[in-house]
Amino acid sequence: KIKELSDKEKELNDRETQLALREEAVAKAESSMQQAQAAQNDLEATARIFEAMEPKVAATAISGLSTVDDMVALLLKIPSDKAADIVSNMEAKLATKVLSEMMK
Repeated sequence: KIKELSDKEKELNDRETQLALREEAVAKAESSMQQAQAAQNDLEATARIFEAMEPKVAATAISGLSTVDDMVALLLKIPSDKAADIVSNMEAKLATKVLSEMMK
């Protein structure tokens, strides 16, 4: 009887440990999702700002971003007609890189 109780207690402790680990993993995943959503919201807000700018000014500003991927991510959040105006005001080589990346 004592051995049986001891075995059950060990089993319950093991399950409790597993549950705690799962809860921690879920908390980390939720935190990552919240960070990703915040980043998405920031990107959309930034896109609205660039959309409201004159295309030439927006092209200059977007061209200054650190990577083509960042430029593409931002341009994809802007309506295509406005994005086209912006890209048409970029340096030709950069515009080609951006458009090539957008087609992937």
